[in-house]
Amino acid sequence: MDHEHVIGKYIHTVLETGHPPASVYSFAKELEISEREFFEHFASFDALEAHLWKRVVTDAIAAVEHSEEWGGFSAQQKLLTFYYALCDRILDQRSFFLSRFPRLPKGDKPHRSLCGMRQVFTEFAERVLDSGKESGEVACRGTLTQAYPLGLFGHLLSVIEFNLEEIGRAHV
Repeated sequence: MDHEHVIGKYIHTVLETGHPPASVYSFAKELEISEREFFEHFASFDALEAHLWKRVVTDAIAAVEHSEEWGGFSAQQKLLTFYYALCDRILDQRSFFLSRFPRLPKGDKPHRSLCGMRQVFTEFAERVLDSGKESGEVACRGTLTQAYPLGLFGHLLSVIEFNLEEIGRAHV
């Protein structure tokens, strides 16, 4: 059983039942694998979902950075292009994202399943900000500049939340 099959079956199970499987045991049984085989891929359902959130961001970054136009974009255009690409990818699995994206009460820290996503995104944001600094589009403001990537991650979560709310309204 490969990694992608486990992920695909997990998404299918969540979409069919409206919630994650009751246990790794029941999920492994459904997949006709041992629990050990599941744990060879993921430490838990939270780890599986963390992988999904990280992958959607990683895939969107790869798509935009490999476009012909990317090198000529300003920092603002790069960030907006990424947001658009990410929202487009979310539409590919909108029902799953609507049901499983961890919603955040105002002021709370992001759910631990978003840590990998945060790391990938903040590294990307640093590259975008560096290109903006080189072009003069982004001003260097000492220690405040170091906080920009995490601030942009908060903005990313807001963009995702807004997008999911709009998707939910459009499909009610």
